[in-house]
Amino acid sequence: MGIPMGLSAQKINRSNDYFYEKLVYTGWPFAGTGGASSLGTGNTTLFDVQNWNQAGKPTTRAEIAMLQFTQQAAAGVTVAFTADPQNEGNALNEGDLIAARAGERFMPAARKAVDHIAAKLNNTTGAAIAGFVGNVAVATRRLTVLDKLFASQVAGERSTAGHYGLLTAENDALAAIGMTAAQATQLVGKGTMPFSTEQWLRVLIEAHTVEVHDDFFEVSVTSDDNPFAPYVARMDPSHRNRGIFLVLDRVAIEGAPKVLLTFNRDTDTDSYWTVDGAAFSQSDDAPWECFLAAFGHLTAHAILDTGGANLTAGIYLRVREVAMSDILATLTGRVERASDLPGHTFSKALVGLMSG
Repeated sequence: MGIPMGLSAQKINRSNDYFYEKLVYTGWPFAGTGGASSLGTGNTTLFDVQNWNQAGKPTTRAEIAMLQFTQQAAAGVTVAFTADPQNEGNALNEGDLIAARAGERFMPAARKAVDHIAAKLNNTTGAAIAGFVGNVAVATRRLTVLDKLFASQVAGERSTAGHYGLLTAENDALAAIGMTAAQATQLVGKGTMPFSTEQWLRVLIEAHTVEVHDDFFEVSVTSDDNPFAPYVARMDPSHRNRGIFLVLDRVAIEGAPKVLLTFNRDTDTDSYWTVDGAAFSQSDDAPWECFLAAFGHLTAHAILDTGGANLTAGIYLRVREVAMSDILATLTGRVERASDLPGHTFSKALVGLMSG
């Protein structure tokens, strides 16, 4: 029996408006018959998403970026991932949760895909496992020309080489800076490009952070929705490449309560990201790393989950205020014409160069 973790092709495409996004999808409660959040026997699909890109010419790459599962005392529960089956050696990566970190601590991962991404659990113990927790972080990022050329280059003779074609706008960007795809491929071959996600975030987010809000909330949680944390961006209405936007990059809920924590931003009014507090149960109480940007507003809501009793929940949020830049305005689609920015800034950003 599957559980809906909330990842979808529509959500991946929506994230493209913000260049980068990283959300933790919670797997509580599992729907077995062995008690609270019990993992039933057989296969449980966590998510299975395909076709979010134009075939052969992707815009957005998805990546399984963090795993968090209940460690099992004996073998018998496996987790398996699919990440672009056409890439030989990258299709199915399976492991037994006897090797998961004790205390339900984070485990880093890096399974990337542009066509198909999926995760499932398989319980072969013959009995449901009560109190099971399973969370997966998925990050998405808009691809640049250099990202695609690198992916094609390292694919070699594997069939992924044909899955990273350039869009018309990307070919136009190369032409605007006087570079051919072959020349750009040579640039990739030198070894300093493409830039990693971490490099992009250091330049576009960390270096442009104006203020960081470390906010600790005592939130009264009942069966009525409680919008307890409204944050408002200060974007310049006259210049889409200027102003202050928001980034939520840390979340923690103390004590694993039966609380649903949801986040809406900008035009998303349908609980864009939902976190189940009962799934926040790692023994070191470390906040989840996330990345949820907003150009208008970001609002957190709390409401009781099924079976919960009224309580006061301790919730920690870290929100950055970040200055918008020409490059990020291009990569988010806020600026759509090269003529709206000085020099070759627009075209170079699409190619994947940080210089203007």
